Amino acid sequence: MYKIGDTVLYGREGVCKIKDIVTRKLNNIDKQYYFLTPLDDHITILVPTDNEEALSKMRKVLSKKDIYELIKTMPDNETIWINDKNIRKQKYNDIINHGNHEQLVKLTKTLYLNKQKQEKAGKKFHVQDQHFLQTAEKMLYDEFCHTLNLKPEQILPFILETLKEN
Repeated sequence: MYKIGDTVLYGREGVCKIKDIVTRKLNNIDKQYYFLTPLDDHITILVPTDNEEALSKMRKVLSKKDIYELIKTMPDNETIWINDKNIRKQKYNDIINHGNHEQLVKLTKTLYLNKQKQEKAGKKFHVQDQHFLQTAEKMLYDEFCHTLNLKPEQILPFILETLKEN
């Protein structure tokens, strides 16, 4: 169970703060919700505390130690390219929606390498794949920025420098 003030990653919305835990009446039944606000937006998100599917999209943000460990694994991560674009869309959507950081890193690496391959061959990178790449990068960068107190443009140099040190 999360508590008020916790910082979490919530699916595509990215880093959010739990502002409150509220009770709302729905069909004459009291239901409890996490009241989330993304750090870079002015929207609010209500997440039912008893909905496993919605809760599976929510996790605490990584600690500094966890980020360093994640960066160390980056060179060894296998790629997860899927040739069938419809299956790829479904699988990559699932990764984005659930915000698992290991899977987001694999997705980012996979799409980045595929983009380079397409560009070398003089082909265009698929718009759908570009969207997934941008979304996954934003989710990771937002979380890294929040935890490490860095700006987005500092994240890639930070990752590269950390990899050099190991």
